[in-house]
Amino acid sequence: MFKTIAPLVCGLIAALASVGLADENDLFSGVRTDAVFVDSSSKGTISPVARINSTDQLNQMLTAAGLESKIAGSRVVLVKKALDDWAFNVLVTISEDEMSIGLTMPLSTLKDEAKLNSLQLLKLLEANQLHAPSVFTFSTQRKRTELFRILPNESITGQKLRDEINRLAVLAKGTVDLWKMPSAEAQTTDAAATTPATSISAAALIGAWSAAKSKTEALAIRFDADSKFQLVYVKSGKQTKSKGTFSLQAGTLSLVGDDGIRLQGKLAITSATKFTFTPSATIGTLEFSKATNPQAAK
Repeated sequence: MFKTIAPLVCGLIAALASVGLADENDLFSGVRTDAVFVDSSSKGTISPVARINSTDQLNQMLTAAGLESKIAGSRVVLVKKALDDWAFNVLVTISEDEMSIGLTMPLSTLKDEAKLNSLQLLKLLEANQLHAPSVFTFSTQRKRTELFRILPNESITGQKLRDEINRLAVLAKGTVDLWKMPSAEAQTTDAAATTPATSISAAALIGAWSAAKSKTEALAIRFDADSKFQLVYVKSGKQTKSKGTFSLQAGTLSLVGDDGIRLQGKLAITSATKFTFTPSATIGTLEFSKATNPQAAK
């Protein structure tokens, strides 16, 4: 079954050329055809810096972007990032060769390494495949889990750094069950997270997904960190596109299109790469799989 529908799913994720609207009874009938999986955000007005070469320069850039920051070392600036009821620390570091900028978010401390769970480490490795280029790791030197991201030190703006820090915070909040160390004596987190994540987090949806109902009917959807979605629906060679905002509360996923389309139903995460969505009894349950090639959704 998978082999027969794979070409259809791959074609969706690659955003096939538009061939007309779906029939009147289709899932998204009458939806305005528009670009999908394309970054439509407006370009910033702040000129990028060719290369950051001092912590003073880095600190001024982060402060100008509205972040609470202070110099914490010869090459390190400490940023405090608040997200809802959570508060995270982020270490922004200039590499010694000044070729890259590192973002390191301390997570959960484990004083006794003997209690380190190998299964949890395997889950962190699996998460790295899903959330690359952001990476989870355990530092034996600092005895804690960390989330980090490396950026090339070129054409940097404060807004770009802020966006990347925001993405790390959203990811960390949505994956607390992965990185929280199994020790009742350990600190909750070095990041001072004060509220546990719900069993299903919107952060777990970020990325591109696809679902096939038959050999001729399938969907592809992309969820972004700013609560925006972009969707393609294909049936019998006819394609319909939609975009808008999404929300996830108490296991219920809601999609509100810019053109007025609304879908709401129960969502269940079945694995790190699959979830089910039941928008209505008529449509039935859709099983989505995460795109294996992130570039294919762009």
